Amino acid sequence: MRRKEWSEFGGVAGRLVSGSISGGSLVSGMVLGLGLLIADWMFAMANASAAIMPFNLVVLSLVLARFAVNGMYGEWSGTVFSGAGGPWTVVGTVALRYMALTFIWYMPLTLIGMKVVQTPDGAPITALPMMMGGALVFGAINMLAMTITPPLFLIVSVSATSMGDVFSADHWRRLFTDRKDDLFTVYVVYSGALFMVAMLSLPVVMLAMAATYKLAIVVGALSFCLLFGVSVNLLGRMCGFFACGEVGSMGGKVGHDPDPVLGTAPVVDSASPVVAPVDASAATGPPPELPTQPDIEAAVPAVPVQPVVDGTRRPLDDAKSRVDAAVQDFSQNPDAALAALQKLNTDFAPHPLVLQSLALCNYRAGRVEPSIAVAREAIPLCFERGHSYMAAEMFREMRQHRSHLTLTLEQLLTIGHTLMKMEDFATAAKAYTAVIGQDHGELRAVKGLLQVAEKIQHEKHKPEAAIKVYRYLLQHCSSSPLVEYMQTGLEEAERTMAQATAG
Repeated sequence: MRRKEWSEFGGVAGRLVSGSISGGSLVSGMVLGLGLLIADWMFAMANASAAIMPFNLVVLSLVLARFAVNGMYGEWSGTVFSGAGGPWTVVGTVALRYMALTFIWYMPLTLIGMKVVQTPDGAPITALPMMMGGALVFGAINMLAMTITPPLFLIVSVSATSMGDVFSADHWRRLFTDRKDDLFTVYVVYSGALFMVAMLSLPVVMLAMAATYKLAIVVGALSFCLLFGVSVNLLGRMCGFFACGEVGSMGGKVGHDPDPVLGTAPVVDSASPVVAPVDASAATGPPPELPTQPDIEAAVPAVPVQPVVDGTRRPLDDAKSRVDAAVQDFSQNPDAALAALQKLNTDFAPHPLVLQSLALCNYRAGRVEPSIAVAREAIPLCFERGHSYMAAEMFREMRQHRSHLTLTLEQLLTIGHTLMKMEDFATAAKAYTAVIGQDHGELRAVKGLLQVAEKIQHEKHKPEAAIKVYRYLLQHCSSSPLVEYMQTGLEEAERTMAQATAG
């Protein structure tokens, strides 16, 4: 059964375009354009023209990494000087990964190009067309590589945890499997936005030219700076949000421990910057079970707590490193970690990473009521800034108290979809059953549970767990137009289980 689902990244991309066409992009473009122009002129004056391209590549890699890291941490707009995603040391690490991937094609192609465009002494005139044809082929391949590779390499680099990840087939597969539409969106939105900025700038330059050529030069230069700023801002930020949407923005990696139903139960990786190392049993709680009749708990319908808007507190820069420092000794001294996180939340404007960490650490310290109160403030802010994975982490951690998180149906559906990507099928099932508990006819939740059943049947090879899901759907959603799929799936799971038992 093939199902097509809407992607939340499409909506994110539209908002990123709006945020990138701004004064921040103009400032970034002016600083970068002027800096590169001066540096390239100095290289030319020093007879070091060969260093111009590598230097420009390094600078652009750092700039793209800066915007990508900021995007991964939920910043919708800003300049190249923003530190929302962390210090320049973090940016430099991402840039190194990006350059390592880029040099795989850049260096060989450059060496080949130098041989192609070089005219041997005494070459006959009849050889010139052949050399020109080779130069055109080289130029076409170079343009194709420069168009296709930057988004791919930047997404891989910003989401990697080590240099080895960027060369890992599993890492690439995890990022791009089932996300070809989103990847195509990156290319289309990026190229379309640049084309529109260029087309809208052209009439302004022409009007300035009609007045005086000096004004035309100024307006043209500003237009170029805006276009340059938008290009690096939008591409970097879109790649950061793409990586955030697929691997979870600072939500921690998902590990697996034995689970009596699915065979795996999610635990938070101790390397996560959000949550300090804690005892595994305290971190995960009881293993999640797939839905059965007594286990169905509908989320209480209520209006979610709106994120706090406080114009008196300045935004928190370098949130990641500050949260890392606050929670690094959580397992030894939870009170000190909680106090440090609370101070960050008090001294600065609300930040989803701080609120999520505060909620999770409170919960793991046994302070259930404060953790739920913080989570109810954090979850709407996470959704507002595109961090569905951070909201999903809180839902997963507090699943036993999920009815108190006051999630809307749309939020529950997004969390369920996100948990599916994280391969936490048991908790995704709880999100979908919470929706069905309120609305048995919600087709998206029914499709979500069908996908849960398919995944655990074919990927986890747990037909007994799939049978539970199919029977739950047939019991509670028997009027759904998808009932035929439920029955077919149930029959297939029962046959598989019977064969396994007979074997």
